[in-house]
Amino acid sequence: MVEGKLDNKDIQILKLLSKDARLSYSDIGNSIGLTRTAAKNRVTAMEKAGIIKGYHADITLPDS
Repeated sequence: MVEGKLDNKDIQILKLLSKDARLSYSDIGNSIGLTRTAAKNRVTAMEKAGIIKGYHADITLPDS
């Protein structure tokens, strides 16, 4: 991410995380052709910029 502008790799990361926020940086990097470190740096930059605001669990409770 360059000064608040998302590129194609950033958008790919966001799509991956929206499907599974528990992906490792290695899994993200392998999926889009980046190293683990590059994936981590991009995620961290998007967190600091407020693009990624948090992670949550989507829970469905079983019938009791």
